[in-house]
This record gives sequence, structure tokens and C-alpha cells, in this order.
Amino acid sequence: MNRFELTAEIIERQVLRLTPAGIAVSAMMLLHRGEEIEAGHAREVVFEMSAIGIGAIAERLDQAALGDSYRFSGFVAKKTRLGRSLVFHIKEFSEFRKE
Repeated sequence: MNRFELTAEIIERQVLRLTPAGIAVSAMMLLHRGEEIEAGHAREVVFEMSAIGIGAIAERLDQAALGDSYRFSGFVAKKTRLGRSLVFHIKEFSEFRKE
């Protein structure tokens, strides 16, 4: 199974583009800041991650506000067929409000 969930801010977004087949693509950079418990100790976790939305979700992502926090879900795959770097493929997202 390849399922990935993340709360993050959209910190950069490229202009919405269309593939030659006319499918919308939204590429962006996400920033996650959080705290996780590992081996009984709190650990601050901060990282940036490349992400992409394809199809109808791309159009929704293009309307999402930069700097706002969202809960994203999807999967992780190689950025290119022969590459080693990963990209988060977003399949769904919603607003995230800290409690």
C-alpha cells in the first residue's frame, strides 16, 4: 500500500498548466511543521516537499490560498521514471485548523 497523509502549508505554486491531453496539472511546494513522538521523546519535524495534483484536484489546488494549512492525502512516487527523488501526488485535501 502506498498512502501518504500530511498537514502542511502551500508555500509555492506553479501556474496551472494543461497536459497535451488537456488534463490540468498543479505543481507546488509544501511546508510541514509538527512534532512527533519517537522512542518516547518529542521530535520537532520541519521539511519541504514537492507535490502535484492532476485532473479536477489540480483546479481546486490552484484556488487554495498560499500560506494556509491543509490536510492532504494521496501517494508518493518517483518524480521521473528513472529519477530517485520523490513527489507527493495529492488526491484529496481539506482545510486544516489547529485546535
